[in-house]
Amino acid sequence: MLFRNPGIDTTLGRATLGLLAGAAGGALMNALYIVVLDTVTSGDGLADILSGLFVFFVICGLFWLLGAFLLAAPGWFILHSLNLRGPGTAVLHGAGLLGGGIRLMSPKVDMWGSYAVAGGIVGLIVWAASYRTLQPSARVFEEAAA
Repeated sequence: MLFRNPGIDTTLGRATLGLLAGAAGGALMNALYIVVLDTVTSGDGLADILSGLFVFFVICGLFWLLGAFLLAAPGWFILHSLNLRGPGTAVLHGAGLLGGGIRLMSPKVDMWGSYAVAGGIVGLIVWAASYRTLQPSARVFEEAAA
């Protein structure tokens, strides 16, 4: 059930909503990280923090949207087709995409782990927003088709 879970399913609308929610969650994590680091070093006031949070959320959101729909969705489609629909699969897919992608682009070892954790959290957000348990009538229909 952690990795292979044929008892849950999604629709195109819920999958899109899940990718949007994941992109928003990832952008918020990035924006908080950037603003907190900047606040610690500069000591800005509350207005500067909030405006910086908004600006970086919008900027990071564009990148997270592109990543969610261009990079994560094809892999997710393949995993879904293989009945790998559990939360563990979602966490590993997100962690592998983001942590592995940063590993390929940056020689800084200390960044890989934090990005892998962020990718895993985003994968879990996408999974939670996208999947629902099949209704009993759908299960009977699915068993009849097998």
